[in-house]
Amino acid sequence: MSNARAVHGSGGRDEVVDCDLCVLGAGIAGLNALFAASRRLPSHHTIALVDRRDAPAGMWHEVYDYVRLHQPHPMFTAGNIAWQGQSDPHHLAGKREVLGHLQHCFGVLRQRTQLRSRLGHEYLGHEDSGSSDRPITVHCRRVSDGADVTIRARRLIKAFGYDVRPAEPLKLTSRAVVSLSPDRCDLLGPEVTRSREIYVVGGGKTGMDTAHTLVRNAHGTSVRMLIGDGTIFLNREIATPRGLRRHWGGSTTLELFLDVAGRFDGHNELDTMAYFRRTYGVSIDDRCRRFMFGVLSPDENEAIRSGVSEIVRDHLVDVIDGEHGPELVLRSGARRRVEPGSVFLNATGYVGQSRNAYEPYLSPTGNVLSIQPTSTTHFLSSQAAYFLTHLFLTGELASLPLYETDVAELRDANRDAFPAAAIALTLYNTSVIVNRLPRWVMDENGLDFMLLFPMHRRLLAFAKLMSFLKRRPTHLRKVMDTVRQRFGVRLGPISAAPS
Repeated sequence: MSNARAVHGSGGRDEVVDCDLCVLGAGIAGLNALFAASRRLPSHHTIALVDRRDAPAGMWHEVYDYVRLHQPHPMFTAGNIAWQGQSDPHHLAGKREVLGHLQHCFGVLRQRTQLRSRLGHEYLGHEDSGSSDRPITVHCRRVSDGADVTIRARRLIKAFGYDVRPAEPLKLTSRAVVSLSPDRCDLLGPEVTRSREIYVVGGGKTGMDTAHTLVRNAHGTSVRMLIGDGTIFLNREIATPRGLRRHWGGSTTLELFLDVAGRFDGHNELDTMAYFRRTYGVSIDDRCRRFMFGVLSPDENEAIRSGVSEIVRDHLVDVIDGEHGPELVLRSGARRRVEPGSVFLNATGYVGQSRNAYEPYLSPTGNVLSIQPTSTTHFLSSQAAYFLTHLFLTGELASLPLYETDVAELRDANRDAFPAAAIALTLYNTSVIVNRLPRWVMDENGLDFMLLFPMHRRLLAFAKLMSFLKRRPTHLRKVMDTVRQRFGVRLGPISAAPS
């Protein structure tokens, strides 16, 4: 059993907590780690859950108000905890609904575990002595009064996921325009809509959400998008077909991932992603190139394309004060005049926002599991947290030949190869994990997009995976090894340094 004791320090009432497991982060990754721990640890074992926010749900407290899930909401959960009060699986849940569900998940898991939640506590660092009854010492600071909190644990899970923080306004030189962040403004308030011209900077999910909200609600304003290289989205009608089409139409994500990975040889990323765009994608411009695993319907895409005044396929560098007023400076070298008072919204996205030092998903001592972008085993941190926690707590994780990658490093090395390599990574690691975990763990994985399809479609997709692995047993590893060698990035077994 754990215990806590308080001591008086200069920062307030300091505290020491002993526990069996400490989980850092109460967002979607942390809650999935907590779910898996609730199924693996003995009922009398105690868990300390730490998050800098005062309530669970992670980034959803701070992200822009008009955000919606781009996936079926039942698959955005902890383990297999069901949503309450929403029967349509295709409903795109909004911010308040997601917050409510994740807090519901927290309540369910609190009932299942001996939980010592320390919300409103900032993680400062930890030490791992390697071996002792409680080798992990975690240092935290209570946000409310600055008191030091020390947690002594047998094991630690750092479930920070992508550690999404609110976007800041772009730093623009000109004072004749207004620079705002969707996370820190009322998009439909007068600060934004009184302008005659609104520039949405970014063409990913945040950019599309922002443009879609504006064209539907901010009548009388001119909405322009600067989309850079442009983003390809997975066609929602293919990935999540409705009604009877679920029985025969569309494609499960496993099948389309197999199709894409089977065509990728480590060198032909341009052809592979062009095929993906033609076969499974939807985009606001036929020349869009970047896929970041977002999902969009053709109807939403067309509403945005027909509703905006202009789509600029270039990157914004700055807005300066020219001889005749403010001017856009674009990466291509082009310049163009901007109406004074125009609003610029930073919708450039969140992935790669945090650039932390490399930390392996499993520490050398085997005492620390880390779910974060520098050592990724699955493009979804929720799935990684769910599966790796099961393996971590049973002591099996160290023996699995999983591949890892640094998401930001791989993306920056080659943005065309990034999605194809990430798909290969996810498929390979999933195939390794499926062969090690018991069936009940797979059955409790409510995060799987394939759950939207009837059983015969899921069985067919799984049979295709088994056939692929039998026919081409080394293909996925060879593809990733090729990408690692071409670009000198971290993409391989946990012990393999970039070559």
